[in-house]
Amino acid sequence: MSKKAPVFYIFHGDNQFELRAELRAIRARMAEADSTGDLNISTFDGTTASVAEVISTAQMVPFLSDRRLVIVEGMLTHLAPKAKRGKGKSSAETAHQPDEQQSAAAQAALEALLKALPTLPDTARLIFAEPGALHETHPVLKFAKQEDSRGLVKRFSVKLDPKSRSDRPKWDSAWLSAWVVKRVERYGGSIERRAVSLLIQLVGQDLYALDNECAKLATYVGGSRPITEQDIAALTQYVPESSIFEIVEALGKGDSKTALTLMHRSIERFGESPLGILAMINRQFRLLIQLREALDDPSCEAALRQVEDLRMLPEFTLNKLREQARRFSMRALERIYRHLLEVDYNIKVGKVADVLALDLLASGLASQV
Repeated sequence: MSKKAPVFYIFHGDNQFELRAELRAIRARMAEADSTGDLNISTFDGTTASVAEVISTAQMVPFLSDRRLVIVEGMLTHLAPKAKRGKGKSSAETAHQPDEQQSAAAQAALEALLKALPTLPDTARLIFAEPGALHETHPVLKFAKQEDSRGLVKRFSVKLDPKSRSDRPKWDSAWLSAWVVKRVERYGGSIERRAVSLLIQLVGQDLYALDNECAKLATYVGGSRPITEQDIAALTQYVPESSIFEIVEALGKGDSKTALTLMHRSIERFGESPLGILAMINRQFRLLIQLREALDDPSCEAALRQVEDLRMLPEFTLNKLREQARRFSMRALERIYRHLLEVDYNIKVGKVADVLALDLLASGLASQV
C-alpha cells in the first residue's frame, strides 16, 4: 500500500532565501496545474490568525480542483512554549515575563492545532512557514515527524563556520561559495573562483543581495564567458558615506569589507576617481609612517610638528591619526606603503583596472594588519 501524500508541511530554518523560493515554486506549480488561479490559495499571518480559522480554511472543499493550498506565516513560532524563568531574576527581567493568560492561550491554541491536524482532508496542503529554526521539542514539530502524522518537515539551513560566535553567526565560506556558483548557474552563467571570493567580500552573507548580484552579473555577461573579477568591480558597488580617514581606519582594523564598501560609495556618491582615492590613501599611510616614527622615538616629535600636512591638521584629527598609527608596526606600514606604490604604478601602466585594483588593495592591506 503506497504512503499517502502529506496534508501539512513545516518549513523552518535560518535559510529564509531558500524557504521563500520553495514557497514561490509551490504556488507557481499549483497555479500552472489549476486553471482557477489563486481561488484555492489562502495566506494567513500566524501571529494574528486563529487556529480555528486556519483549519477551517484548509478543510474547505477546493473550487474546481483537487487541492487547497493554505500558507500560514509564523504561527508555530508564535505559539512556541515560552521558557519559564527561575527565581532570583532582576525586576527588569520579571517585568518582561510573558503574561500568564497569553501563555495559557498559546498552550490552548497548540493543543487545538494538534487535535485538528489529523482531521485534515486529502485535499489539504497546509504549510507552516516559520521565520527561523524551531526547537526540536516543539510539540507540532515532534508530531509532524511521527510516521502516521501525514506531515512533512523540511528544514532550510545554512552551514555555519564552526569558529563563528553564536551572537554573530558566520556562514561557512565553502558552503557560501558553492551557493553563489549554483545561483549563477541557475541564471545561465558561470563564474571564476576568484570572482566568487571577491563577490562575497563585497556583498557579505546576505543571500538576497548575493542572488541579486548573481542575476545581474549573469545577465551582463550573457553566458558568453565566465564572470570575472573585472565584471564584479564594474557592477557590484556597496558603500556607506565616508572619508578617506574612515577607509584607512577600517583597513587599520583589518576590516576589508567596510573599506571596500566605503571606497565604492566615494566613487559612486561623491564622484571620486579611483586614482584620487588611492592618492589620498597613500597620503594617509605616509602620515601614519611619520607618526609611528615619533611614537617609537619621542625625539622626533618636534620635527614632526614641522611637517606641513600634519601641522595643518586639527588636534582632534591628529590624535585620531596617532591612534591609527598605534595599530601598525613600522615594518607593517613600510610594507603597506611599498604595496601602495606598486598598485599605483600598475594602474598607471595599464596592468590592472583602477576600480579592481582598489578592491584587491583593500583585501590585501587588511590581511597585512
